[in-house]
Amino acid sequence: MNRTPISFTGKSKMHLTSFARFFLFVLILLITLPLVAFASTGKTADALTELALVIAFGAVPTVTAAAAAEKWARRAAGATPDYTSGVQNPSVDWATATKSSEDNYKTAVVAAASAGRFGKGVQKAGSSKWQQGAIVKGSARWAPGIQASEASYQQGIGEVLSTVASLNLPPRRVKGDPSNLQRVAMVANALHQKAIQNK
Repeated sequence: MNRTPISFTGKSKMHLTSFARFFLFVLILLITLPLVAFASTGKTADALTELALVIAFGAVPTVTAAAAAEKWARRAAGATPDYTSGVQNPSVDWATATKSSEDNYKTAVVAAASAGRFGKGVQKAGSSKWQQGAIVKGSARWAPGIQASEASYQQGIGEVLSTVASLNLPPRRVKGDPSNLQRVAMVANALHQKAIQNK
């Protein structure tokens, strides 16, 4: 006696898949609801809700690029206190972590140079993007940046002035005298050596 194998129709398979996804959705909610309850901001709740939707239904509500950019700009602009707090209280010391990545930096720079990525990046951005960024962002930050850097400038120029003052330069001759180039060479060499020592 021949028996016909039992098979599910496309519709039955869809019902089973939907049930499985619903089960996973409920499971994820049971896991994430306690985390949401203790979340300090709405961002955590949003992220966990989206995670549950991804697992349960396979997708999250689609948004346009413009809407995503507007949301990013609005929320990121309001995160200034978080940015400041993160810089003031890093989980890892910046200098230690940065120094330890020196080998990675060298490898990445060599790879980028070999692939011509610098030139490609310049070509992709173009002069218009550079100019727009410099005017819109750079111009507004120029004066505050200068004022905030006064102490650093004082330290740097102090080393330059003290180096020049320590030189025993030959007398200055009349304009056009070739011996004046000796004075220039002495200053240039002394400042170059100072710069190397500081690195």
